[in-house]
Amino acid sequence: MSKTDGENDRKALPLNAIRVFVEAARQLGFGRAAQTLGMSQGGVSHHIAALERYFGRRLFIRLGSSVSLSDFGRLYFDTVQEAL
Repeated sequence: MSKTDGENDRKALPLNAIRVFVEAARQLGFGRAAQTLGMSQGGVSHHIAALERYFGRRLFIRLGSSVSLSDFGRLYFDTVQEAL
């Protein structure tokens, strides 16, 4: 099947990663999000990295062991919250 002009070449949005992102944003921590979601902190990091690759933008600002939402991350979090 061929692509039409203007068709998006990006892969599908990783939907499970959105759920992980929302929890990490609520908790402002990958470890706390992992605990709430019943997964490893590495798994949370993997999902966040997948979303960041998808968007080509950082969702979180990482400062040592703490994280905060980037401007884009805050905008995306607000948008996702409205959709939920």
